[in-house]
Amino acid sequence: MGQNSVKLLIDTNIFLEGLLKQNKSEQVKRFFASTNPKHTCMSRFTLHSVAYILLNRKLFFEFNLFIEGIAMQTEILDLSVEDLSEISDVIMPSFRLDFDDAFQYLCAKKYNCNLISFDRDFDRTDLKRVEP
Repeated sequence: MGQNSVKLLIDTNIFLEGLLKQNKSEQVKRFFASTNPKHTCMSRFTLHSVAYILLNRKLFFEFNLFIEGIAMQTEILDLSVEDLSEISDVIMPSFRLDFDDAFQYLCAKKYNCNLISFDRDFDRTDLKRVEP
């Protein structure tokens, strides 16, 4: 990836929209077909959230598709314990975000990523949210 290439932080709802074949699943499918996986990343929170939802629904095929087809090709970003204080003290109250959105927000800021999400809550922040 070149110096000017921007990473795309993919929000949890994008993966779930496609894997659960929801309303915008075709849009998600086209996005992944046209996006170089080397430019994509997800938070560790997203990785665990998608796993939790799929496995609790016993969607083992979808889980394996996610792990082998997407997660293994996507950079995983994480936050430190210290970052969690910023989430609770600054980000959540400033932008009226819940924890998972605040986690995504801080990952995008910390790692200088564009945020790919269907979640309009991010529109209250200083991040530019892009739909796939």
